[in-house]
Amino acid sequence: MASSSSKSRELFQVFVSFKHDDAGNNFVGHLYTALDHIGISTQVIAKEKGEDILTTVTKAIEESDLAIVVFSEDFAYSQMCLEEVAKIMESKKQKENFKVFPVFYKVEAIEVSNVEGSHKSGMEEQEKRFGKDSEKVKRWKKALHEAGSMFGWQLHDRMSEATAIKEIIKEISDLTMYDVFLSFRSKDVSENFVNGLYEALTQKDIRTFMDSEELEKGQDLPPARKDAIEHSRMYIVVFSENYAESRWCMKELVQILEWKNKRKQRMLPIFYQMKPGEVRGQKQSYEEALAKHAIDYGTYKVKKWREALTEAANVNGKHLLDGNRDGWISSIVEEIEKMVAEDKLTARMKKLKMSI
Repeated sequence: MASSSSKSRELFQVFVSFKHDDAGNNFVGHLYTALDHIGISTQVIAKEKGEDILTTVTKAIEESDLAIVVFSEDFAYSQMCLEEVAKIMESKKQKENFKVFPVFYKVEAIEVSNVEGSHKSGMEEQEKRFGKDSEKVKRWKKALHEAGSMFGWQLHDRMSEATAIKEIIKEISDLTMYDVFLSFRSKDVSENFVNGLYEALTQKDIRTFMDSEELEKGQDLPPARKDAIEHSRMYIVVFSENYAESRWCMKELVQILEWKNKRKQRMLPIFYQMKPGEVRGQKQSYEEALAKHAIDYGTYKVKKWREALTEAANVNGKHLLDGNRDGWISSIVEEIEKMVAEDKLTARMKKLKMSI
């Protein structure tokens, strides 16, 4: 049977290949729990005797963004495990962004890559069943060599299961992050400026979350939006004439600032045909919108929204009152590209210091 996370974000899916008798009741179980905790959809397929699950496995691998292969002592004795690792390595070649994380669970990486030790014994058993020169056996050996030669986690006396799981979760969390969360009022700008900005960011391989759906009164922010705010490296907030009119935009802004301040992340406010002072001091259309919100939702909530507007508008941003729209976009994308690169470099340097 296939099991997946109850908190799937439909953003990233992981397939875990393992020999159940070796690692299923301990390491993989703890790994699955950790992935589920951060909201990653995880395919863990139990290999029941007599059950034809090859189709299920193939589909699960094809739908995944990343595969974790847990090589354990008896891994090569399982035809299904060997079939999984072969399909995983094929997917890596077919899909440019498909990632593979090997975990060497109480075996040495060289035993896997060179098919030595218990993996040699396991493959000798497969050779007796299918023939030493069979295409199936050759395909499995090739997959073991390729996967075993990749960077992975070696669980031994110096690395505990808990440490390995923590490092794997960190790597996956980094992969699932958006580079940019784009907050805007669809009514004002979605048909021109924001769509152009989103396309330009995407062309530069800057992973951007943009949701133009207008929510109905009484709805809360969708989980996908909340999650995207949490899992973004930085934020672009487009302040336009009717931004404050939307309570969803105001709730987004409050959450954006919470995560920005908590993680010391960057934000780029864009004042789209607005003066920063109008946002900072809630003047004109902003004052009118917030006065209406105070009647509907109470002065306490609106006080938080006012504070959020003032804080955000005090951040150095882009003031777009006039000029060519394409020129605006190219200038903004250039700045965002630089900021994202700096953020990724800082993260890598921090990781390197922690590993020393």
